[in-house]
Amino acid sequence: MQYWRERLAATRDHHKNFLIVLGVVAVVINSIFVTREPEIIPISTLSPSQPLQPVEPKTIVPNDQTQKQIRDFETQSDARQSPFSIFQQKTIPDQPPAESPEEIRRRKELEEEAALKAKAEKHRQYLAKYIKRNEGRISRPILAISVTDAEDRANFEFSQELADRLKSDAFQVTTSFFNPDFIRDGLQEELFNGSNELADKLELRGRLAGLILAKEHVRYTDQGSSLAHVITASMTLEMRVISLGDTIADRSWTYEAAGAGFNNEVARKNAEERLSKKFTNVTTAVISK
Repeated sequence: MQYWRERLAATRDHHKNFLIVLGVVAVVINSIFVTREPEIIPISTLSPSQPLQPVEPKTIVPNDQTQKQIRDFETQSDARQSPFSIFQQKTIPDQPPAESPEEIRRRKELEEEAALKAKAEKHRQYLAKYIKRNEGRISRPILAISVTDAEDRANFEFSQELADRLKSDAFQVTTSFFNPDFIRDGLQEELFNGSNELADKLELRGRLAGLILAKEHVRYTDQGSSLAHVITASMTLEMRVISLGDTIADRSWTYEAAGAGFNNEVARKNAEERLSKKFTNVTTAVISK
């Protein structure tokens, strides 16, 4: 009997301990998964007897001193130019006043006058480039002579020789009327080919009675050992007389001559000498109309 009493007491203690453990577990689980609800703050309500009233804006009228301060501030603000104002403002240039019809006419006249002066100056420079200034008093009509060699270069020596043979009381013959650019720029070739437009542009009429232009063509031949290698220069001279007045008439000739020498230079000189003699024989025909 005593035994069963002890067993019953042990069972009660076991159940009691089990319930204590079960309660602790429940408390832990509740603290993990169960959250506390937020505290609700009550919002006060208005009484229906006190409705919302609109607030009217108040107009503040500045006194005289305040208005003066505002004007001074605006003046100082206008005086201070922001560094970014060039990007914020567009400056409109002042428009010139409208011209009257008389002012327009006068302006156009001045523009036309300036254009004419510029054109005249350009033409003066053009003439100065190709024509030399004539110094002194000219009492007789002028004949200008210009000869080019086979390489289209000025042959001043032959030009002067021809001028000496054409001396006359009726004409003043010159070989220095043109500047070197006259030949270098191809103007002599144009005149030789009959360009009347160029003669007018150079204002040759009234300056010259006539123009004598000539072109040399030369061919060199070695005569071989049998003639001690003597060189023969076969020369052709094309000559044209261009009338620029009423004194002479347009004419053209072709002369041929040969000269011999032991080198090209000597042979060419001899050929030119023979050509100049033929030219002298027809001097009267050249300068007579």
